[in-house]
Amino acid sequence: MDRILLGLQAYFNSVGGQGVRVGALQPLSGGWETDVYAFALYEGDALQQLVLRVYPAGESALLRARNEFHVMTYLHGAGYPVPKVHRFEPDSVHLGGPFLIMERMPGVPLQSRLEEVPGSLTLFVRLLLDLHQVDWRPLVGKGLHWQTSVEAEATFGLELLSATIEQYGFTEVFRPVQTWLADRRGQIEQQPAVIHGDFHPLNILVTDADEAAVIDWGSAAVADYRVDVANAMIMAFVLGQPHLIPEILAGYEAAVGGPVQDLDYFQALILTRRLSMMVIAMVHGAEACGLRAGTEVHLRQKTDVARMILGFLTQLTGVTLPGLEPVLRQFESIDA
Repeated sequence: MDRILLGLQAYFNSVGGQGVRVGALQPLSGGWETDVYAFALYEGDALQQLVLRVYPAGESALLRARNEFHVMTYLHGAGYPVPKVHRFEPDSVHLGGPFLIMERMPGVPLQSRLEEVPGSLTLFVRLLLDLHQVDWRPLVGKGLHWQTSVEAEATFGLELLSATIEQYGFTEVFRPVQTWLADRRGQIEQQPAVIHGDFHPLNILVTDADEAAVIDWGSAAVADYRVDVANAMIMAFVLGQPHLIPEILAGYEAAVGGPVQDLDYFQALILTRRLSMMVIAMVHGAEACGLRAGTEVHLRQKTDVARMILGFLTQLTGVTLPGLEPVLRQFESIDA
C-alpha cells in the first residue's frame, strides 16, 4: 500500500501536479487481472474521489489496459454509462505496470439486488443490449485502435485461442474441444459489436435511484455480440444462479425481437478460453497470461473451479478432455 501511495504521488508530481496530494488509498476487489484502489486527490480546496486500476507488467497486460482506455473513452463519449477515464499511463516505472485513473462511481454491485429488487434483471439485460447497439465502427479502421474488424474480433476468436494454447504446449490437451469448435466455426456469420468481454452483475454498480454504471473493461473488444450474451449465461452458472440463465436469454431475445442463434458455440469458446487461461497460469505462472502476480497460487489451490468449468464444457459439447486430468491432479496431490 505504501509503495502504491508513494508511486502514485510521484506520478502526479511528474505530470505537473504541483500542490496535488494523494490520500485515503484503500484496496478494492481487483479480480485476476488488476489491482484496484480507491483514492482521494486533493488540490487546494478541490477533492476528487478516484479509482486506480494497475495492470501487471508485460505486453499482454499493456494491450488490455490500452483496450480498456480506448473503449471506455469512446463509450463515455457515446453516452454509455461507464466511468470517465482521466488518465492512462502505459509506462510501468511508477507502479510496476500500466494503469488507469478514472472517476469513482457510486452504488453497489447489481448482483446483491438481482433476485430481490424488481426490475434488476431487466436493467441487466437493457445495459447489455444498449452496449451492443453502440456503433462499433469508430473503433476500427486505419489509424484507429484496431486496424481491421478481423484483427478486433481475434481477441475472442478461435484462431488466437488455438495459437495461445499451442504456444504453451497444450494443443493435445485441448484438441478435442478445438476440433468441436472448428467444425462449427465456418457455419457462423460474425456479427460484430462493442463487447464488454466479462459482462456479469458484479461488474455493474447501481444506486438506490437505479442509476447504473458498468465497470471492469479489461476484456473489452470489438467482437461478436454473442460473446457477451454467452458469457452472461455462463457467469450466472459460476455465481450460483443457474436458474437465471433462461431468464437472461429470454429477456435479451425479447428485447432484440428474435432468437439468438449458435450460443452453444460461443459458450464453448468462452469456457475453453477461460479453462485454458487457468491451466496456462497454473503451469507457467500468472504472468504468462498477463494476470496479476500470485493468481496462479489461488488457481492451484482451487482446482475445483477448473473442474467446474470443465464439467460445464463437457455438458454443453459432449466432449471430454482426458489429457487435462493429470495436469489438475498434480496440483491436487501437492495440497493432499
